[in-house]
Amino acid sequence: MKKQSGKSSLEAIRNYGFTKDVYREELMTQLEQLNILGEELEKVIMVGNGRVGSKEITGSSGNERIRASNSNGCRQFYFFDPASHKKRYAKVSELQQIIVSAQKEYDTKAFEKIRKLKDTLQKFLKKYDIEEIEKIYDNYCEAKQEIISPLILPKETFVKEWRETHKGNQNTYPTEILYQTALGENVRSKSEKIVSVGIGNNAFGR
Repeated sequence: MKKQSGKSSLEAIRNYGFTKDVYREELMTQLEQLNILGEELEKVIMVGNGRVGSKEITGSSGNERIRASNSNGCRQFYFFDPASHKKRYAKVSELQQIIVSAQKEYDTKAFEKIRKLKDTLQKFLKKYDIEEIEKIYDNYCEAKQEIISPLILPKETFVKEWRETHKGNQNTYPTEILYQTALGENVRSKSEKIVSVGIGNNAFGR
């Protein structure tokens, strides 16, 4: 996509306003996806906690943590004690418990990250309203609005200016069938009439 110049971008924002719903809708979609993932992961964690033999193991001392290393191309698991810096390699009989424990650790971290992201998004969306910039001008009384040049033109003003510079009934192309808009302008097709109605409705929030 070709990047617009600063001037043309500013003009587009001034005349047409922000793309109000695009980003918010995207964030709402992401929030919904996080909810789905969170609910599913919560079920997995609950099932894991109730599964026989799923108790997380941390080694014989209770403070040891599971670590992994590679030796001659073979993966090895061992228990590491942060206090004493001692380690012991896991027995074959302990490998299944190590797998369960590692999965539980991952699930718990992922669930906590999802929870934090959801909380961040919910707080942001609660305060985020790009239309507040336009509402600053709308909230002024009519007297002040007449002496203020807003960053973004009110829709009614934009449509009025557009109609003044794009006056109807200027086409001299002969036609037997004319379609009349709500403003009494004659257009050549139903499509032009629909466009006219759409511009008017969009301007006045219909």
